[in-house]
Amino acid sequence: LEEVAFYDVLTGLLNRRGTETFLEQMLADARRTQDAFSIALMDLDHFKEVNDTYGHLVGDELLKQFAGQFKGSLRAGDVIGRWGGEEFLLITLHTPTSLHPTLARRLKGSWQHPTVTFSAGLAAFQKGDTLQNLIQRADEALYRAKSNGRNRIELAEGDVVERDDVTFLKN
Repeated sequence: LEEVAFYDVLTGLLNRRGTETFLEQMLADARRTQDAFSIALMDLDHFKEVNDTYGHLVGDELLKQFAGQFKGSLRAGDVIGRWGGEEFLLITLHTPTSLHPTLARRLKGSWQHPTVTFSAGLAAFQKGDTLQNLIQRADEALYRAKSNGRNRIELAEGDVVERDDVTFLKN
């Protein structure tokens, strides 16, 4: 029952409920220890077109491939879950905003596909964050990535790094 309740049947990743449960624990730990972590809300670009053109079985295979490639590139302790549809949420331990350029390079290097790209929004834990506002900041950054042409990674508002270090976030 626990597996059905917390894991996505298609990808084998945590489902939204499992990911939220893990993220709540991360928030509680970070409030207590002030250890930095970040999240990346990722979305496959133009996924509906894949389903409409090639069918849902091909779309399902693409989701499994995306999940597998990212799961295979995780560091110990990092977690990726299927947030819903073609959206995934990555939780990275010990990753303050200053490491977002490194994280973004790692994200881009984790997905190898000849035609399908992804966009992402990165947000770092900040003192006082709740589950809702941390995810909202990542979601707003993801929305900007989509609005600014897709196939890119955007940082959450207020998560500042040297601009020269993030030029590679755009493809």
